[in-house]
Amino acid sequence: MYLFEINLPNLPVLKFGYSSNPSRRLNNQLGIAKGVQKQILRVIPMPSGKLAVKEETVVHKFVAERHHDLAVPKQVFGDQINTSGEIYYSKAEAILNQQMNDIAARYTGQAGSLKQEGTK
Repeated sequence: MYLFEINLPNLPVLKFGYSSNPSRRLNNQLGIAKGVQKQILRVIPMPSGKLAVKEETVVHKFVAERHHDLAVPKQVFGDQINTSGEIYYSKAEAILNQQMNDIAARYTGQAGSLKQEGTK
């Protein structure tokens, strides 16, 4: 599980999700323009991809149902990030971190790791 910060021009956003290689996901697969500052804020190892996908779905559903104003509509970020949705305004960070704390407690027995180094 990962939490990314992506500083689009005039729109800092967060991306929460799952990847077996978060660095590759952020730097290659999302199609973010060169020069856009981005970093991995947090990574939680998961015992399996199946469980990661399940947990990712639960978090996205939770945010959509209880904090729908935190989701950035696709038309706002457009083609700047190669994804169809599940991008959040920066003010969602505390909520997403709490969700990640809950996931980490269930699967790793810890609060997850904060990534010290970002990619800019």
